[in-house]
Amino acid sequence: MKPAIYATRDAALLAFLHARCFVQAWDKRAFEDLLTLKKVLGFVASVEERPAGFIALRVAADEAEILSLGVSPERRRHGLARALLSSAAEHADNAGARTLFLEVDENNLAARKLYHRLGFAEVGRRSRYYRNCDSVADALVLRRTLPIPAWESR
Repeated sequence: MKPAIYATRDAALLAFLHARCFVQAWDKRAFEDLLTLKKVLGFVASVEERPAGFIALRVAADEAEILSLGVSPERRRHGLARALLSSAAEHADNAGARTLFLEVDENNLAARKLYHRLGFAEVGRRSRYYRNCDSVADALVLRRTLPIPAWESR
């Protein structure tokens, strides 16, 4: 089933989804602070009218950055992250961005594989960036040029 993807500025919904996806979740206030910025927008993917994933994006001049991306555990590996990335990349491209950046936990192999398939390349590393309950990991800084052609985002 193809997800319905829509843009949102609903901080409570984004915080709810973030908490479903991450141990150290951003709260409603964090999303409110982000969404007050003019060039920040969230996208939500719904399946059977239920929110199942999200992406938060910032566009500044000719660059865009994925601030966070998550899919509810029970909906992973069904193409939602790819669909969200495609929507965010299209929005960024339409807003004038020519480059898209994101950071990913070096240990998140599923996400790294998806980003590689979408043409992202490693351009940097943030040492000990992710700190979870009992682990610390580097963040890989990834980049790709925009637009992402439709045939690449399928």
